[in-house]
Amino acid sequence: MRWLIVLLVVAELWAQDPNYSLHFGVPVTIGPMFHGLAEGKAALIASNRTRKMTDIENYSTSLFSANLTLENDWFEGGAGLFVALDRAAGYNTTEVQLGLAYEAPLGKKVRYDHLRAGFQAGVVNRSIDINSYVFEDQFDGKGFPLPTSEPFASFSNTNLDFAIGLMYYRTRKIKGNPEFNPYIGFALHHINRPYVSFFSAGTGERISMRYTGFVGARLYTRTPLDINLNVIYMRQNNSYLVSINPFVRFIFYEHGIWFGKEKAAVLAGTIIRPKDSFVSYLGFEIHNNFAFAFAYDLLTSKTTIVSKNFGGLQIFARYVIHGERFKGSELPFPAF
Repeated sequence: MRWLIVLLVVAELWAQDPNYSLHFGVPVTIGPMFHGLAEGKAALIASNRTRKMTDIENYSTSLFSANLTLENDWFEGGAGLFVALDRAAGYNTTEVQLGLAYEAPLGKKVRYDHLRAGFQAGVVNRSIDINSYVFEDQFDGKGFPLPTSEPFASFSNTNLDFAIGLMYYRTRKIKGNPEFNPYIGFALHHINRPYVSFFSAGTGERISMRYTGFVGARLYTRTPLDINLNVIYMRQNNSYLVSINPFVRFIFYEHGIWFGKEKAAVLAGTIIRPKDSFVSYLGFEIHNNFAFAFAYDLLTSKTTIVSKNFGGLQIFARYVIHGERFKGSELPFPAF
């Protein structure tokens, strides 16, 4: 079934980037400084999120990420590949991004404090399926059988896209000791503001830059329970999103010995987006190698035009290569 839409020729594109339930599930969506950041030699991540758009249409966003940890005498950081496929009722976005991150310990006396910068460059294709749209000039009083006179010049655009990011974080010192490990960062996407036009010359639009800031901390206790709290703020043009994310991780150790080698972990938490949605999520990890989680959104916005019974469902899976060499989680970020 086709979706009725009004297309406006404007000087600037007001559309927003796709949003996700589990931002830390595929952390390179937050910023390029997360490329190659893994508790292992490499990590493979796949995720899919479906969200209600109208009563007859859904958003669908699939994400794939591959990260390689780089550690040698002259360079410490990581590299990564990120692929995103976004489908929204005839408006399709496909992007392939490559990222590189460099990390520097802040001196020998504070070797647990890290400063990490990242750069990302890629190609983004945006296209429309004309058969998914109808226009006012197609209406004959009974239906929409008439051809449209909208001045389409192309149904597909491909552009280069760049992003940068910077963050500080503190890693864990001694396993079994209570610790408070903070992290804070900032990222800027679409810094070149790609030019997009589906119409005739002179009617193009530019993608707005997206600003992302986050701050959080992980509290290690003397029990198998870790607590994490973070706040993420995203702004793109006149639209913004605030996410408040409390998160817990309960660990099971091999042979029942506390603070030995981790056998498995249960992950649970919520995401509170004031005046927008409430997300609950649950997952598990096995031997620091495999993780699986799902998140379910409930819409709380009073202005939404979609069904409040379904705000979104995201499924996430991650495999860390040689993650078993780590006795436990050292990074302060959520597992997803």
